[in-house]
Amino acid sequence: MSAVKDIESFGEKAKVVPGIIRLGLLGLSALGFAYSWYYFSGPYLWLAELQASIFDGEYYLLLTALLSFLIFLLPAVLIVRLLVPYYTKKKNPSGNDDIVDEELKEDHSNQDIL
Repeated sequence: MSAVKDIESFGEKAKVVPGIIRLGLLGLSALGFAYSWYYFSGPYLWLAELQASIFDGEYYLLLTALLSFLIFLLPAVLIVRLLVPYYTKKKNPSGNDDIVDEELKEDHSNQDIL
C-alpha cells in the first residue's frame, strides 16, 4: 500500500518540474524508442531476440514495444526525479543564503541539554 502512496507522491512532486522539460524528455524517449523499433536495433532487438529464444522463435510485437518503451522512459523518469529538489528549493527573498530560517533558530534555542 505504501508503494502506491510513493508513486502518487512522485506524480505530485514531478509536477513542480516545468512541463516543457517533462515533455522534452518524453519526446526524446519516444524518439529513441521509434528509432529502435524502426531499425530493429537496441533494446527492441534485444527483447525480440530474448522472446524468440524463449517462445520457440516467435516474439510478441506489443509486449516487445511496451517493454522497450519503458526501457527508454526510465532515464527520463530518473532525470525528472533528480530535478524535483532543484525546483522545490525555497529561495530566500532577500537573496542572502547565509541567513538561517527563524523557525529553525527557535527550535534549537528551546532544546534543553541534559
